[in-house]
Amino acid sequence: MQALVPIGTFEAKARKLLGADGFDNMLDHLARAPKSGRIIKGTGGLRKVRIARPGQGKSGGTRVIYYYHNEDKPILLLLIYAKADRENLTDAQRAQLKKHVDAIIDEFG
Repeated sequence: MQALVPIGTFEAKARKLLGADGFDNMLDHLARAPKSGRIIKGTGGLRKVRIARPGQGKSGGTRVIYYYHNEDKPILLLLIYAKADRENLTDAQRAQLKKHVDAIIDEFG
């Protein structure tokens, strides 16, 4: 299974949105299927995947933004939000996330 690294406040936000069991299920899903999210244009390879919230299903659930490079590198968990709070990332947010990812990739090698 793939290693996962929550960046910044990701874990706290994810546990708040998904609960303990939902958080563990999300980690398991991404570790087993790291290519399940679609690639977001203009982000340097970030992916977005839908994760169901307890009692709400995928469409009313959360979106997880993460970076997957290959099987030898950990998956970087960057951002989680409720779909009701935000539909898509703006161009400015995409550019900012790309810069952040580039810096993290340099750090992880």
